[in-house]
Amino acid sequence: MGRRVILIRHAVVPEAYQACCYGQSDVELDETGRAQSQATAELAAGWPITHLYASDLSRARDMAQRISERRGVPVTLDPRLRERHFGAWELVPWDDLAANHFAALANLAADPEKFAPAGGETTFEHRNRIMEWYRELPREGFIVAVTHGGTIAVLLGTLRGLPVYEWPELVPDYGAFVELGDTPASA
Repeated sequence: MGRRVILIRHAVVPEAYQACCYGQSDVELDETGRAQSQATAELAAGWPITHLYASDLSRARDMAQRISERRGVPVTLDPRLRERHFGAWELVPWDDLAANHFAALANLAADPEKFAPAGGETTFEHRNRIMEWYRELPREGFIVAVTHGGTIAVLLGTLRGLPVYEWPELVPDYGAFVELGDTPASA
């Protein structure tokens, strides 16, 4: 049978947060985001899902619960699927971070093993927790995970063996999905 893994980025967040580093802040969806969650859940209702996972943050959980209701597959909430924890940078506008912490922003990719914003996690700590989740997936089935843009990019970049500085290019749009295909469980 093999396995298929589809990662879905949560729906669009309210406009007030789109220019901010919201990471693990539990930003709830507005009417637009809930409508996008609904549309994506209806699309996913046609998939033969055997396992459904989601980040426990409300913006991802909303979509996963909608998929669960349509498919009759229970959702497993897993905090390892959360976005990166940016610590003191949470909810700070990206423009302010660029103006006040330009060198530190560069360290996200330049020193992924050691650099973390105060109270946050390093790039590799984020990578390690998402890879731990990935390695524990069932070896067979149609697996769907509703998660976050950065988390998807980290997983894709790691599986593709890309350098860290290329990972941001892998962040999908809100509500988009990425299929990993029939992937080995040991990757």
